[in-house]
This record gives sequence, C-alpha cells and structure tokens, in this order.
Amino acid sequence: QGHINYTLSHELMHIFVEDYYKKYFKNKLPKEKYYDLLEIVNFITLNHPNIYKLLNWGTYPYKEHENYCAWAKENYSKFKNMKEFFEKLIGYLKDGK
Repeated sequence: QGHINYTLSHELMHIFVEDYYKKYFKNKLPKEKYYDLLEIVNFITLNHPNIYKLLNWGTYPYKEHENYCAWAKENYSKFKNMKEFFEKLIGYLKDGK
C-alpha cells in the first residue's frame, strides 16, 4: 500500500510542479534540466517528514540527481517561499550556483 500511495503522489506532484513552473518560469530551463527540476522537487517534497508520515514511504534520488538533491535538501528551508526556492534551484541547475 505504501508503494501505491507513493507512486500516485509522485505522479501528482509532477502535475503540480509542471503547472507551477509553466505559470512562473516557463522556458527558463532546457528540456533536460526541466525534467531534472521535476524529479528534484519530488524528492524534496515526498521526503518531507509531514508527507512521509502520510505516505509511509520515502525515496532516493536518481544517481544523476544526487548532487542536485543534496543541494536542494540542504537549502530549501532557507527560502521564504516556493517561488524563491524555484528561482534559486533553476539558477543552480543552469549554472551550478
């Protein structure tokens, strides 16, 4: 059951993140980096302690996203809102900064 809840949540998060990205940041990233963004935000969100309690299932980043996810995990709580987090994450994905 945990795996089913996680999988559904993972896919729904893609839809939410896609909508948010397209509303505020459309075309800021090349396609490959855009897909990286989707997975990184999913990793952060679905491993948040409150979400983990609901799903009873966590996740690990894909090998190619480990560094990005480590950066996002270390930094996401420093930002005052989602828009600022996305701005900084998009910058990091583009420039490594």
